Amino acid sequence: MQKNYFCENGNCPLPKGGLQELLKNLVIPKTVKRLKVIGDVVVVATVDEYGNVRDTKVTKKLGHGADEAVEVAILDTHFIPAELNGQKIRCDV
Repeated sequence: MQKNYFCENGNCPLPKGGLQELLKNLVIPKTVKRLKVIGDVVVVATVDEYGNVRDTKVTKKLGHGADEAVEVAILDTHFIPAELNGQKIRCDV
């Protein structure tokens, strides 16, 4: 997993415990492993002011269950919320 994320606000939301915490929640489907599927899944996620993921949308799919696995991993990860001018805010990332 690469550190390919961005947001339009001052401080982006980050997974509590770092990206390793998100990786702990990622269960790679057997089909992906068996077929040796390689590629990127791009997901836009909304993180609220409490650090909870409220919505996800896959914008680039890989298939074979990989897209759903990434969404589940993101939804199961708690985040440090984004901040703008010292206030915690809802943010798409």
